[in-house]
Amino acid sequence: MKFALINGQRQEARPGLRGTCPACGDPMVARCGKVRIRHWAHLAKLVCDPWWEETPWHREWKALFPIEWQEFVQHSSSGEKHIADVRTERGYVLEFQHSPLDPQERKAREEFYQRMVWVVDGMRRSRDKSELLRTIEDATPINPTLWRLRGFWDECALLRDWCGSRVQVVFDFGVNDLWFLFPVDGTVYVAIFPRAAFIEFHRTGSGAFAQFYPSLVHAVTDDLAKLRARALLDQHQARTLVATGFQRYVAWRQRSRRRF
Repeated sequence: MKFALINGQRQEARPGLRGTCPACGDPMVARCGKVRIRHWAHLAKLVCDPWWEETPWHREWKALFPIEWQEFVQHSSSGEKHIADVRTERGYVLEFQHSPLDPQERKAREEFYQRMVWVVDGMRRSRDKSELLRTIEDATPINPTLWRLRGFWDECALLRDWCGSRVQVVFDFGVNDLWFLFPVDGTVYVAIFPRAAFIEFHRTGSGAFAQFYPSLVHAVTDDLAKLRARALLDQHQARTLVATGFQRYVAWRQRSRRRF
């Protein structure tokens, strides 16, 4: 962990320090070796929160937000508690996920935090970015920043892993743009937007992303309405063809009877 409590104050690890865990209250010791990043470790156990994960990538993301938002201990009404990577002033939890995540644990975290966004490390597997870009090549463009994926999107492992999520999912490929995953009623959309705008929005509640997200929802809603209208039209045409075919069959049968 990045922070421990010393005399009730959150402090980062420094050589020789001892503190207590903000989540469970157990003793912690500062680990300040030359290989791993400086961190706090529990004396009696590895970690008190099984959802916890910490890598340099996590640290870089957390450092973009105020210290008091980082490693926020969130409680539920039942008494369950977990350490959120970042909890913003507006109550949004940002969870930075690097390692593989079991679908049941993902669901449990989403139910616990409710208002949350997943930021997923897209560089963990070398093939993920190329697979996503290949999927985009075969997608239907809705506008310059939004695509509707075709039915074989499941050929991309990253999408297979995260399309079941019920909250916002963002893929980070270590560049200036982030990829936003938007699954709706079995139809999957992806959009691209600037990383800086995403960070500014969650820091201040304003900026370009504040306009981008409503326009994205509107574009997706409009496209889904068109898809449904097209599906209804196709169903109507199919029923018409069936009815016409049946009428022709009845007429043919009647003509056949008259000959005898």
